[in-house]
Amino acid sequence: MTDRSLAARSGTTSISVSVVVPFHNPGCYLRTCIQSLQNQTLQGIEFILVDDASIDGSSSNINDLVVGDSRFRRITLEKNVGAYRARAEGVMAARGAYIGFVDADDTIEPRMYEVLEGVAKDRCADIVICEAVEVAANGKENFRAKFGGSTSHSEKLLSSFCSGQFGTNALWNKLYDRELIRQFATLPFRWRQDISEDTIINIGCFNKARHVVLVDQPLYRHAWNETSVTRDQDRLSIYIQLFRAYALTLEQYPELSEDCMQQITVMFGHRLHKVARGISSLEMDEKEKVMFLEGIDLAASIYPQGLLRLMTSDWRAKHVTGSLKGALTEYFLASRNVWRTIRYRC
Repeated sequence: MTDRSLAARSGTTSISVSVVVPFHNPGCYLRTCIQSLQNQTLQGIEFILVDDASIDGSSSNINDLVVGDSRFRRITLEKNVGAYRARAEGVMAARGAYIGFVDADDTIEPRMYEVLEGVAKDRCADIVICEAVEVAANGKENFRAKFGGSTSHSEKLLSSFCSGQFGTNALWNKLYDRELIRQFATLPFRWRQDISEDTIINIGCFNKARHVVLVDQPLYRHAWNETSVTRDQDRLSIYIQLFRAYALTLEQYPELSEDCMQQITVMFGHRLHKVARGISSLEMDEKEKVMFLEGIDLAASIYPQGLLRLMTSDWRAKHVTGSLKGALTEYFLASRNVWRTIRYRC
């Protein structure tokens, strides 16, 4: 159940773009984010702030930040549900023909949505993607998404997404046709997914999209916390969540071809490999074991060939090596579905 506080719908300007901003205890970052939203030059834009049950006073601070600005709408969730469900609330409330997303600790350039909306209309694009800059706490900047020029794409869009040709897998540097994004950003998940939920949504979007345009302008500034994933236990938790995201992807899109399934497996395999390089031990508590085996069971029951790829040492994108591979294989083989599905379906 939500408590919705919506700004008055004044004026006659129709809404062209809706920007969804989910947040949970964002602290001081929210002010800077909202200020960058207020500076947007596009007319006919609305900002939907979804408070995912924050307890740091953020909700009360919003009133001071957006007072008198009818472009802002608020949705307050009574219970913390995670970014995926919070975004879904915003997507369902959106009135614009196009929908974009901004993380509460990020900022955007003033012309971002004017540029992206103009391209979407002029090129009849289902998805428009801009370049993004990653900003570290010390001010150092690196490109998170960098394109060689502004280009249009109408073929093998899912393949291009999986191979990284469209830059980051995130939602935040993209503008989507509303009907396209609503199909996939509001689907129910069997469990709460807090990592790579953007990837799951985008796989559906890029599979169904007909036309994607890349814009070679760095219009999005993404905050990067260098110390957020340094501890071994943090990486192990991310590894488990990432594998569960792979399993959910298989479940969400059973209609995908074998070729698409392979590409998705390779993509997740590379990401699992990157996380695994920082893990020295697979010592899990009982909750983590249950979560990991739950993901393995689901993946094995849907696409055992993919699980075999992740377990096989001769796969060029194998994600574990040495002693870690042996320990991880033990978890794979402990799954109740692995042997049954591999025996009867491969």
